[in-house]
Amino acid sequence: MHGVSEPDIHMSILQYRQSQPGLQEEGLKMLTDVMGYSNTLFNFTLFQQDPTRTAVCYKTRAEAIPLAELLQKGTPEAKTIFLYRDLAERMDSTIHVLMGSYWKYWLLTALRLDILMDKVIPAADVAMVD
Repeated sequence: MHGVSEPDIHMSILQYRQSQPGLQEEGLKMLTDVMGYSNTLFNFTLFQQDPTRTAVCYKTRAEAIPLAELLQKGTPEAKTIFLYRDLAERMDSTIHVLMGSYWKYWLLTALRLDILMDKVIPAADVAMVD
């Protein structure tokens, strides 16, 4: 299996889509075609490099999840599976990375001092994607 991690074209398409809130059917068709063609080119390039691998896995950024429908419509012959991480485990993992030390993080959570972590790690402003 080939793996493509966080292709920037998906983010570019998402940014364009979000900048055009009143996008008509013709514009959506164009985006669907661009999504399909770009993934077809990715796949062609990967299969040229190693034809023994017969599948491609795209790991997109979480922000690009709204493009799932365009991806499915752009590559209708592809089998599509979307995996989501458990929110609590993902936040646990992110905070662990931000703390810089597994043992420091483990001790804080084991002693239930993680409720004080907003003082250690200030809450960030997070922009939600519609």
